[in-house]
Amino acid sequence: MRTLLATAALTVALATVPAAGALAAPTIFPSDQITVSDSQQVTGKRLNLPLPDCAARRSDCEETRLLNELDGFDLDPRVAIAFGQPIAVDRVTPETVYLERVSDGSRIPLDRLVWSPARNTLYGHPERQLAESTSYRIVVSEAVCGAGASTTLRP
Repeated sequence: MRTLLATAALTVALATVPAAGALAAPTIFPSDQITVSDSQQVTGKRLNLPLPDCAARRSDCEETRLLNELDGFDLDPRVAIAFGQPIAVDRVTPETVYLERVSDGSRIPLDRLVWSPARNTLYGHPERQLAESTSYRIVVSEAVCGAGASTTLRP
């Protein structure tokens, strides 16, 4: 299994596993690229999403402003794993797709799994809440699509 690391926050995680043979670094939302330092937040960060055209899309603009007040972290996140090709959903098990605590390797399986064939994306939630100030990896083994990947996240 090839391991790729990216430190990020976790509200909606999006780990991208491309087609076999073309493994690219997974990405996470929200990532450090869309956060700014904020000493008022427990995490020391908050979202900084770009605003849409506020004159043309006032409601979207207000919602984005509200989101930008948050630190973006969630202890019970929705996890989205995008694949570059369709997968055999019957190969998705607690042994092939899971969150792994970086410090000790303990695993948290995903439940409430939903596969979207239109987006080649697997959605799920951790079976239990994540611990604060703890780094996790989203792990997808080679058994799922022929290319393994993981990404490190810190709620």
